[in-house]
Amino acid sequence: MYQTLCEGAIRILTLPSRSNKGPIRCTLENQSIELASVSEYSALSYTWGLPSQPKKEIIINGREFKVFANLFSALTHLRLQQEPRKLWIDAICINQTDTEEKKTQIPLMRYIYAQAKTVEIWLGPDEDDGEFVLRSIERKDFAVLETLKFMQAYTALVQRPWFSRTWIIQEFILA
Repeated sequence: MYQTLCEGAIRILTLPSRSNKGPIRCTLENQSIELASVSEYSALSYTWGLPSQPKKEIIINGREFKVFANLFSALTHLRLQQEPRKLWIDAICINQTDTEEKKTQIPLMRYIYAQAKTVEIWLGPDEDDGEFVLRSIERKDFAVLETLKFMQAYTALVQRPWFSRTWIIQEFILA
Protein backbone atom coordinates (compact mmCIF):
# COMPACT_ATOMS: atom_id res chain seq x y z
CA MET A 1 0.00 0.00 0.00
CA TYR A 2 2.85 2.39 0.79
CA GLN A 3 5.06 3.74 -1.98
CA THR A 4 8.56 4.80 -0.96
CA LEU A 5 8.77 8.50 -0.15
CA CYS A 6 11.37 10.70 -1.81
CA GLU A 7 13.24 13.20 0.34
CA GLY A 8 10.94 16.10 1.23
CA ALA A 9 7.78 14.16 0.38
CA ILE A 10 4.76 13.29 2.52
CA ARG A 11 1.57 11.34 1.92
CA ILE A 12 -1.87 12.93 1.70
CA LEU A 13 -5.05 10.93 2.26
CA THR A 14 -8.11 11.75 0.17
CA LEU A 15 -11.28 11.00 2.14
CA PRO A 16 -14.38 10.56 -0.03
CA SER A 17 -17.51 12.63 0.50
CA ARG A 18 -20.51 11.41 2.48
CA SER A 19 -22.35 10.91 -0.80
CA ASN A 20 -20.16 7.82 -1.32
CA LYS A 21 -22.13 5.24 0.61
CA GLY A 22 -20.65 2.06 1.98
CA PRO A 23 -17.21 1.48 3.49
CA ILE A 24 -14.74 4.32 3.71
CA ARG A 25 -12.60 4.05 0.56
CA CYS A 26 -9.67 6.45 0.53
CA THR A 27 -6.67 7.08 -1.66
CA LEU A 28 -3.17 7.79 -0.42
CA GLU A 29 -0.73 9.74 -2.59
CA ASN A 30 2.88 10.83 -2.24
CA GLN A 31 3.40 14.57 -2.71
CA SER A 32 6.30 16.91 -2.26
CA ILE A 33 5.78 18.85 0.93
CA GLU A 34 5.63 22.11 -1.07
CA LEU A 35 2.93 20.76 -3.42
CA ALA A 36 0.98 19.35 -0.50
CA SER A 37 0.71 22.80 1.10
CA VAL A 38 -0.70 24.18 -2.16
CA SER A 39 -3.27 21.37 -2.33
CA GLU A 40 -4.80 22.65 0.91
CA TYR A 41 -4.86 19.64 3.18
CA SER A 42 -6.03 19.56 6.78
CA ALA A 43 -3.92 17.90 9.48
CA LEU A 44 -5.68 15.84 12.12
CA SER A 45 -4.85 16.06 15.83
CA TYR A 46 -6.41 13.17 17.75
CA THR A 47 -5.61 10.26 20.05
CA TRP A 48 -4.78 6.89 18.57
CA GLY A 49 -6.32 4.62 21.18
CA LEU A 50 -4.91 1.75 23.19
CA PRO A 51 -3.35 -1.28 21.47
CA SER A 52 -5.89 -3.46 23.30
CA GLN A 53 -8.81 -1.64 21.65
CA PRO A 54 -10.44 -3.23 18.62
CA LYS A 55 -9.68 -1.83 15.19
CA LYS A 56 -12.02 -1.02 12.32
CA GLU A 57 -11.43 -1.46 8.65
CA ILE A 58 -11.19 1.14 5.92
CA ILE A 59 -10.00 0.73 2.34
CA ILE A 60 -6.92 2.63 1.11
CA ASN A 61 -5.88 2.34 -2.53
CA GLY A 62 -8.03 -0.79 -2.81
CA ARG A 63 -6.46 -2.53 0.19
CA GLU A 64 -7.82 -3.21 3.65
CA PHE A 65 -6.29 -1.03 6.37
CA LYS A 66 -7.11 -1.26 10.08
CA VAL A 67 -7.47 1.87 12.22
CA PHE A 68 -8.39 2.38 15.85
CA ALA A 69 -12.06 3.08 16.55
CA ASN A 70 -11.34 6.73 17.46
CA LEU A 71 -9.74 7.41 14.07
CA PHE A 72 -12.56 5.57 12.31
CA SER A 73 -15.04 7.79 14.13
CA ALA A 74 -13.05 10.90 13.16
CA LEU A 75 -12.95 9.85 9.50
CA THR A 76 -16.70 9.26 9.53
CA HIS A 77 -17.38 12.71 11.01
CA LEU A 78 -14.82 14.61 8.91
CA ARG A 79 -16.32 13.57 5.58
CA LEU A 80 -17.72 16.53 3.69
CA GLN A 81 -21.20 16.30 2.24
CA GLN A 82 -20.44 16.52 -1.50
CA GLU A 83 -16.71 16.72 -2.07
CA PRO A 84 -13.63 14.73 -1.08
CA ARG A 85 -11.33 16.05 1.60
CA LYS A 86 -7.53 15.98 1.75
CA LEU A 87 -6.05 15.05 5.12
CA TRP A 88 -2.71 14.36 6.72
CA ILE A 89 -3.09 11.79 9.51
CA ASP A 90 0.05 10.43 11.15
CA ALA A 91 -1.23 6.89 11.72
CA ILE A 92 -2.01 6.54 8.01
CA CYS A 93 0.31 8.93 6.18
CA ILE A 94 3.44 7.64 7.91
CA ASN A 95 4.16 3.94 7.46
CA GLN A 96 4.15 2.97 11.13
CA THR A 97 5.92 -0.34 10.46
CA ASP A 98 8.93 1.34 8.77
CA THR A 99 11.39 2.64 11.37
CA GLU A 100 13.54 4.44 8.82
CA GLU A 101 10.55 6.26 7.37
CA LYS A 102 9.40 7.33 10.83
CA LYS A 103 12.88 8.75 11.50
CA THR A 104 12.53 11.04 8.47
CA GLN A 105 8.80 11.84 8.71
CA ILE A 106 8.42 12.65 12.42
CA PRO A 107 10.81 15.65 12.21
CA LEU A 108 8.64 16.98 9.35
CA MET A 109 5.50 17.04 11.53
CA ARG A 110 6.20 20.59 12.70
CA TYR A 111 6.19 21.74 9.08
CA ILE A 112 3.22 19.53 8.16
CA TYR A 113 1.04 21.09 10.87
CA ALA A 114 2.28 24.62 10.15
CA GLN A 115 1.56 24.31 6.40
CA ALA A 116 -1.87 22.71 6.77
CA LYS A 117 -4.81 24.86 5.69
CA THR A 118 -6.50 23.85 8.93
CA VAL A 119 -5.76 21.57 11.85
CA GLU A 120 -8.80 19.55 12.82
CA ILE A 121 -8.90 18.54 16.47
CA TRP A 122 -10.87 15.38 17.10
CA LEU A 123 -11.85 15.03 20.76
CA GLY A 124 -14.10 12.06 20.08
CA PRO A 125 -17.86 11.71 19.61
CA ASP A 126 -20.03 14.21 21.46
CA GLU A 127 -20.62 12.94 24.97
CA ASP A 128 -21.09 14.59 28.33
CA ASP A 129 -22.25 17.84 26.68
CA GLY A 130 -18.85 18.52 25.10
CA GLU A 131 -20.50 20.23 22.13
CA PHE A 132 -22.45 22.44 24.57
CA VAL A 133 -19.17 23.53 26.19
CA LEU A 134 -17.45 24.35 22.91
CA ARG A 135 -20.45 26.28 21.55
CA SER A 136 -20.83 28.25 24.79
CA ILE A 137 -17.17 29.26 24.71
CA GLU A 138 -17.37 30.14 21.01
CA ARG A 139 -20.42 32.36 21.61
CA LYS A 140 -18.81 33.86 24.75
CA ASP A 141 -22.04 33.12 26.59
CA PHE A 142 -20.82 34.31 29.99
CA ALA A 143 -24.10 33.55 31.77
CA VAL A 144 -23.82 29.90 30.72
CA LEU A 145 -20.11 29.73 31.56
CA GLU A 146 -20.93 30.20 35.24
CA THR A 147 -23.53 27.43 35.51
CA LEU A 148 -23.02 24.10 37.23
CA LYS A 149 -24.01 22.28 34.03
CA PHE A 150 -21.26 24.07 32.11
CA MET A 151 -18.61 23.41 34.78
CA GLN A 152 -19.45 19.70 34.95
CA ALA A 153 -19.44 19.36 31.17
CA TYR A 154 -16.19 21.36 30.90
CA THR A 155 -14.52 19.13 33.48
CA ALA A 156 -15.59 16.02 31.55
CA LEU A 157 -14.37 17.53 28.28
CA VAL A 158 -10.86 18.40 29.48
CA GLN A 159 -10.48 14.92 30.96
CA ARG A 160 -10.69 13.36 27.51
CA PRO A 161 -7.49 11.62 26.39
CA TRP A 162 -6.61 14.28 23.78
CA PHE A 163 -5.77 16.80 26.51
CA SER A 164 -3.15 14.49 28.04
CA ARG A 165 -1.15 13.98 24.82
CA THR A 166 2.41 15.28 24.71
CA TRP A 167 2.15 16.50 21.10
CA ILE A 168 -0.96 18.67 21.54
CA ILE A 169 0.95 21.79 22.50
CA GLN A 170 3.06 21.62 19.33
CA GLU A 171 0.06 20.78 17.14
CA PHE A 172 -2.06 23.54 18.68
CA ILE A 173 0.62 26.23 18.43
CA LEU A 174 1.50 25.34 14.84
CA ALA A 175 -2.15 25.39 13.82
